[in-house]
Amino acid sequence: MEMEVEDEFLEIEGPSVPTSTMTKLLGIPFMIWNFASSILIAYGWYLFGLVVLYGAFRHKIEATYMKWRRRRDEFEYAAKYHKDSELARSRMEAVIAAREKMQREHELKAAEAERKRLEREEKKKAERAAALQDGVGPYRVGEASSASGASTSSKSLRADYFPLSGDTGSGGYKAPKKSCCKKGGGCG
Repeated sequence: MEMEVEDEFLEIEGPSVPTSTMTKLLGIPFMIWNFASSILIAYGWYLFGLVVLYGAFRHKIEATYMKWRRRRDEFEYAAKYHKDSELARSRMEAVIAAREKMQREHELKAAEAERKRLEREEKKKAERAAALQDGVGPYRVGEASSASGASTSSKSLRADYFPLSGDTGSGGYKAPKKSCCKKGGGCG
């Protein structure tokens, strides 16, 4: 049992378009779709050019807009507070009070952080003192023995070896002689 549905055609400038298809297209009413499509047909390339230009100069356009917006806001602010000096004074007092509150909070947090840092340092000192008393860990008093876990298999360094002192026994690095010729030999 097949039903035949006949679409009514609406006469528009150009080809016939079935109205039922157009009204279902993207859920947009027919009149709005008709208007938008006629604009795109008539001015599509101009709109495309505007989009490309905006994309190319977007940063400049946005910077100019933000500068204009900031100037406008400053002008409105100045006009508002110029008329009512009491309002400006109360706003300034509120800003100062907020700054003082933030400063007090910062000082409390800084004191708390300093207290915690000192506690950590005291704890580390106590751990080091306990390690020195026990002779365990990297903090040993006296000679290192193989029984305490020191590795004797690695090659030890010379007692008179100081690599950063500059006195290594060699003449040091000397840069190669520069020449105007590519191969480094004498020219001529």
